[in-house]
Amino acid sequence: MEEFMKKMTAFQIKIVALIFMLIDHINTFLGYQLGFP
Repeated sequence: MEEFMKKMTAFQIKIVALIFMLIDHINTFLGYQLGFP
C-alpha cells in the first residue's frame, strides 16, 4: 500500500506540473493576443 501511495504521489505531482505548465502557456498566449506585456 505504501508503494502505491508513493507512485500515486509522483503521478499526481506530474499531473499538477502539467496543469500549471498548461495554465502558464495559456496565460502567455492570451496575454500576447490581448496585448498585455
